[in-house]
Parts: sequence; C-alpha cells; structure tokens
Amino acid sequence: MDFSDIKRTFESADTEKISTICCKIIQLDDETLKEIAQHFDELRLMVAKLPIEKPYGQDYRYNAHLAMNLLANIANNRCKCLSYNAGNSFKPEIAEQDGLIKILEDNLDKADYSHWYKYQCLKCNRVKTVTIRYGGHIPYTY
Repeated sequence: MDFSDIKRTFESADTEKISTICCKIIQLDDETLKEIAQHFDELRLMVAKLPIEKPYGQDYRYNAHLAMNLLANIANNRCKCLSYNAGNSFKPEIAEQDGLIKILEDNLDKADYSHWYKYQCLKCNRVKTVTIRYGGHIPYTY
C-alpha cells in the first residue's frame, strides 16, 4: 500500500473502502508507516473533509481518525505505542504475543471486573498503564 492508493480511495468517497483502508493503515509495519506519514498533512486534510454519515454516532470516520492519530505520532517521530489505546480496544496480551510490549504487572479485580496492566514498549522502553473494564457487554479500556 502506498500513498497513491490511499489518496485514490479517499477521492472515491466510498465509505466502506475508506474505513477498510484506514484499518489497514493501523496494521502496517513501521517502515511503511514512515513512508505514508511523510504525506500526513495532505491526509489530515482529506480526513477533515470527509462528510458526516451519522451525526452523534460512530461512522466510517472513526477508523480514519484512528489512522490519522497513529500517523501523527509517526510523523512527529514518536513511538506508535502512544496510539495503542487510541481506539479503546488495546489488548495487552495480544500485543505481548506480537512482540510489541512486555507486561510488567497485571492485577485482576473481580469486584468490579477490571484488569489493570503495567507494560513497557519494547521499541522505546516507555512504561504505561491501561485498565480494561469487563463489566459491560464488551470490554473497554482507559
């Protein structure tokens, strides 16, 4: 995937394709992200001009904003670990299996169905925490 593919997709105004390509951006390797991040300003303007599909709801622009947050971190020479929880769906166990982080501590609280993690990014050595709440219908993080 390169910038021209992304630009063509945004210009097509096909909301399904835009959402799909933004999900793919989030999954890209570091080198490809750096190449695409060189065009961050142009991409940011394209995302800002996307029409609203559902007011006051989550629509196809949600994935576009997540991708732009990640590209903003890359464009500003920051580690992508700063964007791990941007989508409220970070799973520390999966990130550890993928070799992105090392879980330093974890604590499962059965009283309020929450799981607290302290983890370290293996790329930049930044230590962060995340709490996952399992009390609702689907887990959410903060």
